[in-house]
Amino acid sequence: MSRTLFGSVSAAALLLVTSQAAWAAMDSQSATFDLEAEVPNVCTLGDFTETSATNVNFSGAGGTYTVEIPDPLDANANLQDFELIAQASAMCNYGDADIELTSSNDGMTGPGAVPGFENVIDYDATVDIDGTTFTLNANDGDGAPASASSLDVGPFTGTIELTIENANNDGPYLAGTYSDTLTLELGSI
Repeated sequence: MSRTLFGSVSAAALLLVTSQAAWAAMDSQSATFDLEAEVPNVCTLGDFTETSATNVNFSGAGGTYTVEIPDPLDANANLQDFELIAQASAMCNYGDADIELTSSNDGMTGPGAVPGFENVIDYDATVDIDGTTFTLNANDGDGAPASASSLDVGPFTGTIELTIENANNDGPYLAGTYSDTLTLELGSI
């Protein structure tokens, strides 16, 4: 019987030694985690605020603005100077972001043509973004859209400055309402 007991004790000791070696090997185990995220293209454009205005009333928020020229003509029905400078914060997080200005009428169009009178108020709209400038000359009034763009202005974060001013308008101007829609678009155009 002592043999059996000795054999059992030897087997238990061997099992204990083997278990300790296995535990020592597991003590240095590791796991690797590969982390990954896909960040989408994002552009933001804040509200424009007036920084300077001459003969212009500026209002609006949330992407819709009104630029009114309250006293457009002098005593001879010639166009007086007007200018608006407005700024907005902007950001694009990718390299091929574009910025574009579009005039729906290519000038502020008014009443129908009458010989001897002007019926289109020409204007220039200039964008300055991080020192890169471009200008849309809205001066035809043909009712067809006109656009100017500066390609690949991103990635950037900063301020967009928009200047709208009259462009060499000689009169006299025909009485009536003159209008245009100027759109500034930022992103994948």
